[in-house]
Amino acid sequence: ARAAGRPWVSLALAPPVAVLGLWAVLATLASWDVRDSAQYTVFYLAMGVAWLLPVTALLPLLGLHPRDDILDRANAAAGWVTAGAIAGSMAAFAGGNIGDGPGWWCVVFAAGLAQGAWLAAWGALELLARPTEHTTIDRDPAAALRLAGFLVAAGLVAGRGAAGDWVTAVDTVVDFASAWPLLPMVVVAAGVERAFGPSPARPTGDPLLGGAVAIAYVALAGLVVGALGSPSGT
Repeated sequence: ARAAGRPWVSLALAPPVAVLGLWAVLATLASWDVRDSAQYTVFYLAMGVAWLLPVTALLPLLGLHPRDDILDRANAAAGWVTAGAIAGSMAAFAGGNIGDGPGWWCVVFAAGLAQGAWLAAWGALELLARPTEHTTIDRDPAAALRLAGFLVAAGLVAGRGAAGDWVTAVDTVVDFASAWPLLPMVVVAAGVERAFGPSPARPTGDPLLGGAVAIAYVALAGLVVGALGSPSGT
């Protein structure tokens, strides 16, 4: 089966949309000196763009090769997953920018925790259910949409765990325990993938159902973030 669509569209749109989301966070929830300074805002926007470079370089370790899968093989499903990965990674980075802190290194530390947890959640899901393989090999659009939604949702929860005013590195690590819902999210997503993933009798799933599941993942993450409340200082 072959996912229909123009695979380069999602790859082209995802980065500017992700950066726009980061700008919204910086303008409203970042440290006061960032909110009041165009120079600092541009600096952290540039840091966010640079943040995506090593993350995208790690995607092949998880089975996703954006250039080969999207541009060379014209796999639109892989494009959707890549877009979800970019958005989820930026959500994790944005969370590290929320709250007051003494400098950029605090952002790197907090966002690094969130990014690491996000990558670990994706890796665990791969071990349990192989959704990326369903995307790149089976070209299942439903699996791709589910995985994209999961990656965005995981980024939101991980980013919320990294949010808050800086006190010490130890306090940041302790506070990050609030991202524990990532664990049941992985378990639920693995169960969904095992139940609805490709099989010999059903090579591809229903994209509408896959999209609905993706929306449900993001909505669930929104409920989790809302239930955790506002980080200190925001």
